[in-house]
Amino acid sequence: MTMMTRAVFVALAVVMSVQASPITPAAQQPSSPPATPLCADGTAPTPEQKARRTQGVRLTRTINNLQINQPGAREGKFVQQQDLGTSPFAAAQTGAAAEFIRSLNFAPGAELAPGWVLTLDVTPAGYWFMIEDKTACGLRFISNQKGIIFEAAPLR
Repeated sequence: MTMMTRAVFVALAVVMSVQASPITPAAQQPSSPPATPLCADGTAPTPEQKARRTQGVRLTRTINNLQINQPGAREGKFVQQQDLGTSPFAAAQTGAAAEFIRSLNFAPGAELAPGWVLTLDVTPAGYWFMIEDKTACGLRFISNQKGIIFEAAPLR
C-alpha cells in the first residue's frame, strides 16, 4: 500500500466516523418504544392497569375467534355484534372458554365486560371493531377480519 493510498483510507475513515457520530443530544435518544407501555395520558400503568390491558387483548382475540371461526367466514360473511354470543363457534365452546363467552354482553351500546365497550361494524368486505376501556388508561384495541390487533391511543 502506498503512502497516498493509506492517506485516502485514513481520510475516508475519519469522514465516515464523523458522519456516524450524533451531532445533537436528541440524536442520542433511543428510538425504540419504552419497555413499559404508557397509558393514553403518558403515565406508566399500575399493576391493575396492566391487568386491564391483558383483559382487553383477551377480549379482542375472543371477538376475532368468534368471527373467523364461524361458518361463512371463508366467504366473507360475519355475524353482527348481538349475534356473537350465539354464533356456532361460541356454542361449540366448553369449559372455561364457554364460561368466558357467556359472561360477555354483546348487546350494542352495552358494556361487553365491566368497563369495556365494543364497537363492531360488519360490511360486505369484512368487519372491523374497537374495544375501548372506559375505566383505566383509556386503552383501545382495534382489529378486523385479518386478525391483526392494533393498540390505539389518541394523539397528544
